[in-house]
Amino acid sequence: MGHNIMAIRGFTDTSQTQPCPVIKWQHILGWINWPLNTYLLVCPSLQYAYAKISGKQISRTQLYLNRSVIHDFHWLADTIEASDGIHMLNTIEWDSSHADLIVYSDTSLNGLGFCVPNRLLGFCASTLNKCLIPQSSISKLS
Repeated sequence: MGHNIMAIRGFTDTSQTQPCPVIKWQHILGWINWPLNTYLLVCPSLQYAYAKISGKQISRTQLYLNRSVIHDFHWLADTIEASDGIHMLNTIEWDSSHADLIVYSDTSLNGLGFCVPNRLLGFCASTLNKCLIPQSSISKLS
């Protein structure tokens, strides 16, 4: 994980004020996506970066870092460094009758929803066009 943190910090190094090509942005974002399976709470830190490259068709287009991306990437690196990820517990077999509360969630391209059957509750929301965080990540976080 240390190598990824160094790459994130290197990407946001403001001592060089040169723009980066879109392909480099895509590369670092793809690299960051791997640890998101164990660090679910850092998913929102990618929104400004995805917004920055959204709609860019030419991979050599040069883009400058902005304060929002730098702030989010620093927060991401700091959070991952301070965290020790997910701890796996010994498995215990149980069924839904042992649960205090059962909540089902699902996502689509248009939004997400939650259902709590034993309380007769349901919630749904449309996804904003500018929301670039994958809805499945929001569903997992909730």
